[in-house]
Amino acid sequence: MASPFTSILKTNHVPSDLERKAIEQFLEGPELESSNLSAEIDRYEAIIQALRTKRDLLRPIIDDHRAILSPARRLPDDILREVFVRCLPHKHNATMYAGDAPVLLCHVCSRWRKLALATPTLWSSLHVSTFVDDYDLAGEGSDVEEMLNERDERVKNWIARSGALPLSLSFRPADEQYPSDHTCGDLRRVLSILAPTFERWSDIDMLCVGKPDEVATMFDIPEWEHRSPFLAAQKVRLRLDTTYPRKGWTVSNEEIATVLRGFGFDRNKTLTNLSLYPYNSESRALRAATPVVTQYPFFSNLQVLRLQDPSDQEDWPPRIMYDQKTIFDIIRQCPLLAIFDANVDIKNSLDGLEVGSKVVHKNLQHLSFMFSIMHGPFFANLCRLCEWPAMKFLRLRTWQDYTWTQESVDRLDALPPLIEATVGQSLTSLTLNSGFWVIGSLPNFPNLVQLHLNHYRNDSLHREPAFYDSLGMVPHNRTTSGILASLTPSVDGQTTHSCPLLQYLKWESLACFSNDDLCDFLHARATSLYSPRPMKQVCINFNFGRETDSILEKCSALIKDGLYLQLAHTRRKKTPAPIPTPLVAKAGLALRQNDFELGWCEV
Repeated sequence: MASPFTSILKTNHVPSDLERKAIEQFLEGPELESSNLSAEIDRYEAIIQALRTKRDLLRPIIDDHRAILSPARRLPDDILREVFVRCLPHKHNATMYAGDAPVLLCHVCSRWRKLALATPTLWSSLHVSTFVDDYDLAGEGSDVEEMLNERDERVKNWIARSGALPLSLSFRPADEQYPSDHTCGDLRRVLSILAPTFERWSDIDMLCVGKPDEVATMFDIPEWEHRSPFLAAQKVRLRLDTTYPRKGWTVSNEEIATVLRGFGFDRNKTLTNLSLYPYNSESRALRAATPVVTQYPFFSNLQVLRLQDPSDQEDWPPRIMYDQKTIFDIIRQCPLLAIFDANVDIKNSLDGLEVGSKVVHKNLQHLSFMFSIMHGPFFANLCRLCEWPAMKFLRLRTWQDYTWTQESVDRLDALPPLIEATVGQSLTSLTLNSGFWVIGSLPNFPNLVQLHLNHYRNDSLHREPAFYDSLGMVPHNRTTSGILASLTPSVDGQTTHSCPLLQYLKWESLACFSNDDLCDFLHARATSLYSPRPMKQVCINFNFGRETDSILEKCSALIKDGLYLQLAHTRRKKTPAPIPTPLVAKAGLALRQNDFELGWCEV
């Protein structure tokens, strides 16, 4: 609509009385039309709202009827059962937690509940959180006793639904950070409930914590004499923790063998997977008290044997060790062994041992040792006596007993070439823990995909010369930058870089290379014509104080393209452990370990 007042619009003009009257008369038409349009809009909005209300009333009817026609309803019971089974957790046993299968499946609808309760496979695994006896809450009529009774009843009902299937069971206390608390009493209580099913136990993960005499008599019950849960098990992970050891208390091989006989180990002929961690105690006397597993009837059938307690990995030296001759006997007498780890004592050295032809172990693929580099070339002797053509994962950790000598430094420096000569062609993953800093560079492992370097003690790089002189130790001036340089492709390709297929690198402590060296390595691996594959995951723990923002900025394009780059500092604040809550469904949950999985989920 044309306005006769265009010339004074959007100005500071002050209209006269005549002009004001003319403007009022002009606005009567537009304001009337605007009012009519608003009323029309309100009318249409009322119509739209009424339509929305009608639609919303129809939606539940449609949804309810569409649900009847959903494909899931038409699935036959046998197919739906298979779907249910695939909903179970893959990395641990099922729990009583209401948010996970199979309990969650029972809360969807009556048909699903009925079908889930009638599917034994869903109930053939269970994690039971055991109660720590030292809580001042237990006692008849207490809240804890009420919880225990409720848990016991749920365990009975759970196992009753499993039919006659083999069982996978785990028993752990709420928090393993409290080694002084014992669980023998509650563990025996749970086992009493499950005693009728002992013959069906196939996969067992058990942590038994208590005084030595309590652990020793754990299964010393007359009615269990011929019904030990370990008699028919194919996979066992058993850790025996002792608390409150008597002064001067020691454990002999015979005593440990007696305990294991009580658990039924001496009568098991079907076991193929064994993780055995007996008597994890601070007592140094236990270092020599290692049970000889070669005496058991299942020994030659073993495919997995773990003797390295995961909780013992940061102790120096380890508390539970096996002599070198026993290690060699295990490898020689277990032809089916695919995974083996152990801590190695200095006793019964393999120096001078001759066996004629080499022991060729065709199945061993995963090997982990912790040994002293000071007391003879253990790993070199083992390589002299054995061949492992299928070896893919190798983990070696050494300790130094505070007395570096030139001989021990030379042995460490010779370690990578020795690995290359023995298993270098087949190796996929290599872990070197402690002592790797004396290595000038890495040889070429043509098929290596994963490399993990970890120095758990910063004890040598920054010492004053007088420190070494006072202890007769050998100082060194090497850094780890040479290892990273050997992994970095050259610009012109004239120099071959190590490990061309490397995609996973984890470096913990003593990362003495510069920020620019790390960026050059990552960019060269991603863009060089001489690098067949870029890095997928790189996790670096620098010494405290390293600035890492510039690395993330320079590598932002690589991160955007899929590189997982984790940068952290070695020094971390330790948060106090929470007081364990008894009988939480997932408390103490034991995760299954995948030894052949590449990369690290938690860094």
